[in-house]
Amino acid sequence: MNVVGTSAAPAAESFDFICVGSGMGASIVAKKLLDVKKYSVLVLEAGVESLHAPEVEYIDTQVLVARGAKFAWNFTTIPEPGLLGKTTEALFGRLTGGSSAHNSGQWTRGSPEDYNEYAKLMNDSSWEYHNLKNVFEQLEASPKDSDFSLRGKRGVFPLTRVDSDDYTSRLLKAGPDAGYEPVVDYNSALGKGKTDVISPFEFVGVEGRRSSSYEANLGDAVRKGNKYLTVRTQAFVTKIIIDPQTKRATGVEYRDETTGQIKIVQVKKEVIVGAGAINTPKILQLSGIGNPDLLEKHGIPVIAENNAVGENLSNGMGVPVFYLANRALPVRTYYNQAVIWGSLKDGGRVDYEIMVSGRRQAQWGALAPAPVGLEQYRAIHLNAILSNPKARGHVYITSADVDAPAEILNNYLADPLNEDVEKLRQVAEHAIEYGSSRLLASEYSLKRVIPAEGQVVDHDYVRRNAVGLSHHLGTCSMGTCVDSSFSVRGVKGVRIGDGSLIPFQPAGHPMAVVAVAATKLGNLLAKEYSGHHIKLATAE
Repeated sequence: MNVVGTSAAPAAESFDFICVGSGMGASIVAKKLLDVKKYSVLVLEAGVESLHAPEVEYIDTQVLVARGAKFAWNFTTIPEPGLLGKTTEALFGRLTGGSSAHNSGQWTRGSPEDYNEYAKLMNDSSWEYHNLKNVFEQLEASPKDSDFSLRGKRGVFPLTRVDSDDYTSRLLKAGPDAGYEPVVDYNSALGKGKTDVISPFEFVGVEGRRSSSYEANLGDAVRKGNKYLTVRTQAFVTKIIIDPQTKRATGVEYRDETTGQIKIVQVKKEVIVGAGAINTPKILQLSGIGNPDLLEKHGIPVIAENNAVGENLSNGMGVPVFYLANRALPVRTYYNQAVIWGSLKDGGRVDYEIMVSGRRQAQWGALAPAPVGLEQYRAIHLNAILSNPKARGHVYITSADVDAPAEILNNYLADPLNEDVEKLRQVAEHAIEYGSSRLLASEYSLKRVIPAEGQVVDHDYVRRNAVGLSHHLGTCSMGTCVDSSFSVRGVKGVRIGDGSLIPFQPAGHPMAVVAVAATKLGNLLAKEYSGHHIKLATAE
């Protein structure tokens, strides 16, 4: 049993800032602090180094890597009542770059309504969509055919749009049959308030190669040996050390995974926790921050009462739909080819997404691994996704043992009025309508295989076949767990910089909104500790 705080002697080593994790948010914040060129920054990553690792170089590898023990936290939920008692997996990157180093890399801003709602929850107008243009400019190096009146041009993340080859063009041209307008740039279209569009897939990277947040923000600093930066991999953080009298963070305890040794590093200014929506609340709870009843149950001294820690867990859900073509599909080596964005209400906000991709015939029972031969691709996979489910779950520690798995409950499809399951059923029907379009049927003689032709898609079907997306958010939410400066309520010198901040799922994938939050935090820290605003370095 590995209980936090055992057999660890304080060390003299200290840093100005300590970042727990190196994922999408933590890497952005670390880069902001480095740009001040004044403060030492320690990044502690529980996983391995990802720079130049061939296993994670290409977007196509995401499914194999996501489930590999070397690169992933393979969390499992407790039985989900809304899924008829099934457990589900929660996959997070366990390597530098976090999940941004092993996921599909989709860059989706979301809809303006998402950000405007975040602004209301935070009582902070800087979160309103029209006030975030400067933030997106710092983040986006958008594709050349983007609408640059709305998009960033020289930001830190290189963005690529799937080329409109013959196959992708056919996917787009099939859109109007099902009521979807083909557009080039879905991020601009959504930003203008459009819904019911189909567009090429946009991802973070170049020519199929991913660019994780760690690579984009800290890669050069690591390679050039930036004197202000220290990165330690296989450094599993066990708790934040907080003075019980002053309530201020004084250091971080971690375990060197190569030796098993427990080490302590002191912090002079602040700890930024960016370990993701599962591990961040777990670390806080093990550190004595959380619901007193939960902490006392496991013998952890209460440092600060914060009942929002570990609550409000949200995640996107999808129902897979597969069609079999009469011949091989000319699939390019990208994970997805096109994306549909729609609204279940006329004139409503975007609330569903359908991801369109090619799949190998033998792999339609699960997401496909990396390409082997294009001739094997005979299945069109439509992942019908409900963007903003009502269901909320939790993450609770189950022991003072740092290695004991947390209790994770997504609470999928468990809202009392069955709104989520009905909406997801409707999204699946929209996916079927698109897959049955005249153009695709005539071009590829498609046969629906999942669900089978004639099979009724009802609530029971959805509950039996729905899958989670590993887009977990909200467990240290803005407006409840943290204040407007991203500081954890009840303690000093601890801020959150990851997806656990985001109160609910945006329209689409959450990488971009997490990057927005981290950039705002980084800007705030840079201003507080240098007296002026520091911009992220931009790509030329």
